[in-house]
Amino acid sequence: MSTGGGVVVSQRNRDLLKTNSDNIYLKADFETLYQRISADKDNQRPLFLKNSKEELAAIFFQERQAWYEEVASRVFGCDRVKHRGNYRGTEMKIAYLGPKGSFSHHVVQTAFPHEELQAFANITDVIKAYEQGLVDYSVVPVENSIEGSVHETLDYLFHQARIQAVAEIVQPIHQQLMVVPRSY
Repeated sequence: MSTGGGVVVSQRNRDLLKTNSDNIYLKADFETLYQRISADKDNQRPLFLKNSKEELAAIFFQERQAWYEEVASRVFGCDRVKHRGNYRGTEMKIAYLGPKGSFSHHVVQTAFPHEELQAFANITDVIKAYEQGLVDYSVVPVENSIEGSVHETLDYLFHQARIQAVAEIVQPIHQQLMVVPRSY
């Protein structure tokens, strides 16, 4: 289950969250959060609309941060990647859940337009490619428009992987249905 950022404000909600042993807090610095929220014109948050940037910083970091950490069983740092290239000085290799043309492929093409993209058949192999040093980054879905949380990703990251998330890429999905006239 994914929650909104305000869920932790209520003590009752925090108590309920603590009954679950697998709470993952995707932690990002304020500037990254602010940029993401301000860029999302389709889903403006009430706090964002009625508070200044300074007031938002106080709300997120003076009020809520301790609550997020209180309920989290694991914390992943998800600040925006701030550098380009890699230690080899060549283009980076990016692993993703294939095939070409998938939503994951679209995301990595957009986020890494000049890098070498490598498709893998399943999420576990995408993550293992990074763990084994075959790629510089792995991009895996955490949520999708059909089933919500992607359990293979969350289960592997929580129970097996010894890596840390470094960024979050949000890709709104809009699906269309086309039919031939009079075929229904």
